[in-house]
Amino acid sequence: MGAPVMKIETKDFNNLLIDAASTEMKIVGRSYSWTNGHVHSRIDRAIVNAKWIQEFPHVEVVALGPGYSDYCPLVVHLEATSITKRRPFKFFNVLAEHEQFQYVVLTAWNQPMKIIWYKIKADKQGLKHLNKQEFSSVECRARDAREKLSNIQAQMRSSSHLPRLFDEEKTAKLNLKKLILIEERIMRQKSRMN
Repeated sequence: MGAPVMKIETKDFNNLLIDAASTEMKIVGRSYSWTNGHVHSRIDRAIVNAKWIQEFPHVEVVALGPGYSDYCPLVVHLEATSITKRRPFKFFNVLAEHEQFQYVVLTAWNQPMKIIWYKIKADKQGLKHLNKQEFSSVECRARDAREKLSNIQAQMRSSSHLPRLFDEEKTAKLNLKKLILIEERIMRQKSRMN
């Protein structure tokens, strides 16, 4: 842990919490939210008032794993929602940068079809398949990659730092970074469409 915090340093903030009738939410998961590998510190808190606690008594703050950062984000899950409906195919620019993009398009256009509409439809089917294969559920894949990285890092903390764990961590970080960039680019394009 870092240097101990003196009571005088937090006196004003504690008084503010008392005056506002606020309290800290219960945190589940890690006991710290920042680390540099040697020092672990809890620098973040979720503050609520009595009305919040009455409205949402079951809600907790979850301290997530740091992933490839030194910071553990805090998340408040209010309600789990699941939407399972078919969505139309949307072309995202990240798809055009995939190594198989040109192959899919050329395959469709080299078919012995005379009407351009059929070629466009064939393009759509091929790109839809490529999109589903490479970019669908990127949020879930990124979440799984974060979990995998977190598990590797947990093993590194609890084991005798096997050399293979360093290689696995490096590979997991690269995979997570790739998925985060794809997710970010897709979200950016979606925000412009909306």
